Amino acid sequence: MLGMRETFWVRKLVLEWEFWGTNCQFLSGVLSKPTLRAVPGNVVATGNQVTFFCEGPSEAKEYRLYKVGSQDYLIPTALLETENKAKFSISLVQWNNAGQYWCSYTITIGSLENSDTLELVVTGVYLSNVVLSAIPSPVVTSGGRVTLQCESQEPYNMFILMKDGDHVLGGSCDPQ
Repeated sequence: MLGMRETFWVRKLVLEWEFWGTNCQFLSGVLSKPTLRAVPGNVVATGNQVTFFCEGPSEAKEYRLYKVGSQDYLIPTALLETENKAKFSISLVQWNNAGQYWCSYTITIGSLENSDTLELVVTGVYLSNVVLSAIPSPVVTSGGRVTLQCESQEPYNMFILMKDGDHVLGGSCDPQ
């Protein structure tokens, strides 16, 4: 039979385990992956502005925006606490702003969660003419097939097809 002292010690361990068990379950529910989006979109022309929004849970205390390949990070230009998000702005987009970005947040106990990456594509970097051709003809009957061919003097490794200002298709190609 346990004495008074041993009983207290066992009960104290059980209470601490129950407390930490509950606390850990609560924290695992809080640490959701943040979402990252770019406005007006992830395809931006040189010289324009892009704003990133990183959204996390209400417990998020600090937000950061990172770019793949860089050790630096951006701090928010605004913290929208009522919406649980941070705003990061690049007011004058240049060619070197292109790349993959992700954001993270921390909570009071120091835990950190990262978002999925978002690819920022910067257009208008080269000033040479780009020629878009429709093959075999720009006139196509309904249900007919047409091949769109894009040609340039510059060695591009990425293309974006747009229709009326909306991003339709994008990809990369091997230089020939």
